[in-house]
Amino acid sequence: MIGVVLCGGQSERMGSDKGSLLADGKTWASIAEEKLKAINLPVKFSVNATQESDYSKLFEKQNLIPDDINLNIGGPLKGVLSAHLAAPAEDLFVLACDLIKMDISLINKLIDEQQQHPDFDAYVYLNNEFYEPLCCIYTTKGLAKIMKLYNEGNLKKHSMHATLDLLNTRKIGLTVSEKSYFKNFNSLTELD
Repeated sequence: MIGVVLCGGQSERMGSDKGSLLADGKTWASIAEEKLKAINLPVKFSVNATQESDYSKLFEKQNLIPDDINLNIGGPLKGVLSAHLAAPAEDLFVLACDLIKMDISLINKLIDEQQQHPDFDAYVYLNNEFYEPLCCIYTTKGLAKIMKLYNEGNLKKHSMHATLDLLNTRKIGLTVSEKSYFKNFNSLTELD
């Protein structure tokens, strides 16, 4: 398994690239990297074409996975499938760069779920019946299913929620206190 920090969003509401924003002197992308490295995962960064040059100044170029130009989809799914195409033999632990409040205990809990229930395609938290798809394990088996649907022209919706509905997904409920770790930030006013 490899960790994939999703940095490739457009950050339109934030007004600047989220992954390169600073908290406690570290970029948000670095904070996510540290969380995944804490559980001994090698880490890659999913970036879009406009970010590649800037991120190569922050991280080693071989650790960047640019969006695959042949994928005619957008959003986080493009980053996830690009990572799958770059490392097709690896399960992916995907973590969005803007989940800076994420606690390592929840990362470990997903790993434990996969080890205890290895037959699923994906492992995701449910927050009030909604998936939290940007802190999720996507297996090679599950991603291969999605790529097959895409290649056959049968992947009708490109949202992460719709994608998880197509897979044999293990859903893990969140406690009230755990829900706070999934706060993501879309504008500077939310940081206050």
